[in-house]
Amino acid sequence: HPLAQKKTVAITDLKDHPLIFFDKALNPQLYNRCVGFFKDAGFSPKIVMETNQVQTGIRMAADGTGFFFLANYVVATLPAGLVAKKISGFDNKITMVAVWHENNKSKTLKTYLIEMRKLLKS
Repeated sequence: HPLAQKKTVAITDLKDHPLIFFDKALNPQLYNRCVGFFKDAGFSPKIVMETNQVQTGIRMAADGTGFFFLANYVVATLPAGLVAKKISGFDNKITMVAVWHENNKSKTLKTYLIEMRKLLKS
């Protein structure tokens, strides 16, 4: 596909393309925010399918049903023939938090927090 050759895909490049979205019921607020980015770009996304299963979305994209729209942290590697591209004009920042009991002195927790702090600084 021509968009696969681009380093970054503009949100407006997706205007006439079928999209596979995550199921709205999974996170209605995030879903509405994502749709809002398209509307801010001047059009409504052409959502042809919603799924609550990542593998279903990947399979449908591989079958040519549409572009699977998902966060980059959801899938570490894609099957052969599929590519992932950053979408410009879609500047969503997700806040992540970690919660633990204040008395937890676990070595695993300490290691996890050290690694997370390193990642968040990069």
